Amino acid sequence: MNGEELLICIKQCIMEHFQPMIYVENRNVIQTTRGTFSVPDNYRNHKFLAFTFIGHILYTDDTPVIEKELDWPDPALVFNTVVDRIINHPELAQFISVSFISTLKATIGQGLDMNVKGTLNHKEKGIRRPKTVSFRYMESPLVNKKVTTFFSYLRDYNKIVSEYGNNTKFTLKFSCQAYWASGPNFAALKNVIRCFIVHEYISEYVERERTKYHIKKQGSWAEEDHPRDLSKAQYEGNGLTEKSPNTDEELGTKIDSLCEQWQSEAEDQADAEILAKKIVGNSQRMANLKIRRAKFKNILYHTLKELIQSQGTVKIYRGNTFTHDSVKISLHYEEPHIAAVWAHLTVKFETWRPVDVEVEFRCKFKERKINK
Repeated sequence: MNGEELLICIKQCIMEHFQPMIYVENRNVIQTTRGTFSVPDNYRNHKFLAFTFIGHILYTDDTPVIEKELDWPDPALVFNTVVDRIINHPELAQFISVSFISTLKATIGQGLDMNVKGTLNHKEKGIRRPKTVSFRYMESPLVNKKVTTFFSYLRDYNKIVSEYGNNTKFTLKFSCQAYWASGPNFAALKNVIRCFIVHEYISEYVERERTKYHIKKQGSWAEEDHPRDLSKAQYEGNGLTEKSPNTDEELGTKIDSLCEQWQSEAEDQADAEILAKKIVGNSQRMANLKIRRAKFKNILYHTLKELIQSQGTVKIYRGNTFTHDSVKISLHYEEPHIAAVWAHLTVKFETWRPVDVEVEFRCKFKERKINK
């Protein structure tokens, strides 16, 4: 997007449809081709917002000549509308940072009551649905800087409470390829995601097999090398027997090989099931799987904390869910005003070649309770 296109998008957010109008200073009115409108005193220092409101009226009212007296809202409501249009504009989202919103407030919203909630189309009445504020940084050369600014802003309670209301939801999407200028960090991330997913698949099938043959013991892995429900012949039928000295090494090699290739979900499930059948019932192999699984999980969590710049204040909360190309992880912030936190990492492909990892970070801002 060039500068001219960017300017057009911003103008669309300020005024939904261009309407010629003039502000007459000595009469404190705005003149248009469809009527003249008196500007209230509380808009005299916010003429920009007065133009925005009149533009909204002209766009939403089909009357050829508007003669009715307007019910002017609080200027802060008009400011909220401009902000809402900008941050939700499909072409502007990746260019807008939290610092931009602060600058916008200082430029056209100075002195407004930021406790006023809602927009021109959605005035607050009774219970208000949470508002979502979205940021998307995918191709900008300043992705790292903008993401850093976002997470610094997220911890600044006073700044957020002055600009947004309670239960505001924040969504941040960014490209890891753009976030990390150097290749090794991105390569390490996509590799650990793959290893994590493979070990989760295998562990899932191991648990399923253990349940199937009634060998699961509460709170610990089974200690039997061969469950009573299966014959020795059945266990040796998997092609890797206890007599082979290289069995565990060969099994580890097969798992590593699966970790090195991305494939469809059906193929992942089929391969994981085959490997799980070679593991279940063997205490040593199950213990090794548990260790490997924990290792990749810890590496992934450590990398994620680096991505979201946790500074030691974030804990992995309720675990994770996964698919063959993504991992969704629940987080817990020490700061009480940051709640309902999820990080969703999705690998993007070109013919099964991973080219990017998209991070989607979601959280909710909650105002602190004041004891009266």
